[in-house]
Amino acid sequence: MRSSAPKENELEVSVFGPGFGECLVVHLGAGEWMVVDSCLDASTHQPVALTYLADLGIDVATAVKLVVVTHWHDDHMRGAARVLHACAGARFVCSGALANAQFLGLVASEEIVQQKDDHGAGVSEFAEIVEELRRRGGRSPSSGPEWARADQDVFYRPAASSLPEAHVRSLSPSAATMTVGFKSLQQPRVGTTRKALVSPEPNDTAVVLRVRVGEVSALLGADLETGNDPGRGWLGVIGAGIGPVVKSELYKVAHHGSKSADHEAIWSTLLDASPLAVLTPFVNGSVQLPRDSDVDRITRVARRLLATSTPRPIAPPPRDAAVERTMREVTKSRRVRTGRMGHIRVRHDGRHWREELFGAAFDMSAAR
Repeated sequence: MRSSAPKENELEVSVFGPGFGECLVVHLGAGEWMVVDSCLDASTHQPVALTYLADLGIDVATAVKLVVVTHWHDDHMRGAARVLHACAGARFVCSGALANAQFLGLVASEEIVQQKDDHGAGVSEFAEIVEELRRRGGRSPSSGPEWARADQDVFYRPAASSLPEAHVRSLSPSAATMTVGFKSLQQPRVGTTRKALVSPEPNDTAVVLRVRVGEVSALLGADLETGNDPGRGWLGVIGAGIGPVVKSELYKVAHHGSKSADHEAIWSTLLDASPLAVLTPFVNGSVQLPRDSDVDRITRVARRLLATSTPRPIAPPPRDAAVERTMREVTKSRRVRTGRMGHIRVRHDGRHWREELFGAAFDMSAAR
């Protein structure tokens, strides 16, 4: 049953996505949870993480220990402020590349809050998160933000009685990425009338997490891309030698399966042989991920590839020519509606994995 909570000794990684949006809900054992990124359920307009945890009977105000935003792209941040507000005891963690006084001052400014539509959902969500943290004040440990960086523990719980040890470690951003991030996030030039956030490569700052509960490990790849700089992106993770003692058996594939986020060393260095791979597709206009070639590439090295939904947009219904003309006149831009929300739930009880698919989720490798 989808509403059955995991056992206290179980690792759970739940992945949600409708085609534009991504959220992960992770049980760290002992009734403690982590939420990574956020997206909304189109049918309820509520953050999917809160809906799911409520269905399980979880008190998010006390049980959620971490809320992590891997980077500030819209498809990873819708509803994140509401998640943090509901998870009153959670620490907020985001990329150390954003630890910049100008960035924080800008997203917290009234002008940014008033110009949400111009700056995008990601920035406005970040502004609301900063405001939520301000309301919490200096209360410990839930004030913040806390800045993730390469090779850093963001959560640790020692083993106790029959409960396993739990360990969440950030593998990125690298020191080189943080330096570039500090320089690229900046206020507008003198004489301009609008404030803007300038970051040429937001995916470069994404936070990759390695989660271990007992002896079981999962690699959560966020949207980190490979790039060409050996000190940044996946090359920075691989080159730094930040590898797990026990390689991860589960991989949340980076950047929706895109080739730009793949590297042979991810599979050989950070992952177990033939790991289970899960991903959220990305559909936004002409950009559709993963491509068929991406699926072929991933299924050659993963034992299975599960996706939360189809990477193809739903075709719009036929409309009268006059209606189409009116829509073009009154709407600045339109995006084809993406599919239903899908949910991949993977649990490990210390002995074996159990995989469940809900909603639009399906086995991509079986469909090949």
